[in-house]
Amino acid sequence: VGDPRLRRALEFLLEKQGLLLEAVREYHRAATASDRRDVVTRVRQAVEHLTRQVEAGRTVFELAEEALVTLGILKGVEPGANARKEAKELVEQLSKLSSALYAVASRLGVHVRGCRPDPEEGEVELVLYTAAALLNYLTSLLLRYAARST
Repeated sequence: VGDPRLRRALEFLLEKQGLLLEAVREYHRAATASDRRDVVTRVRQAVEHLTRQVEAGRTVFELAEEALVTLGILKGVEPGANARKEAKELVEQLSKLSSALYAVASRLGVHVRGCRPDPEEGEVELVLYTAAALLNYLTSLLLRYAARST
């Protein structure tokens, strides 16, 4: 990847996917509430900093906007200003999803006001599979953008 911003964003996403892969492996071995809590904590780490408030996350979302417009993914939207506006709104929702996922994983995986949560399998799957879908989508989008940019 020639563009240094795009290369750094993809490296960031691949690092996060590595953490998520560890979480998946831990999930398949999880036998206790403590094991499940560890999985949720790993998922939390995988989405940590994937937010517009942190430079690496901000870059990912800025490039996602550019990719959506450049690749013409938003079907039925006129090119130009309308496509940019729609891309910005979609990416804003993805950013909010990431922040919400981090908040949910924080509540399920760490101490919450003095109590220690015991996430059930369903709660673990919620954060694990949502994080996987989000990270896979963003990585795939930026890889397609990188292929088109070269």
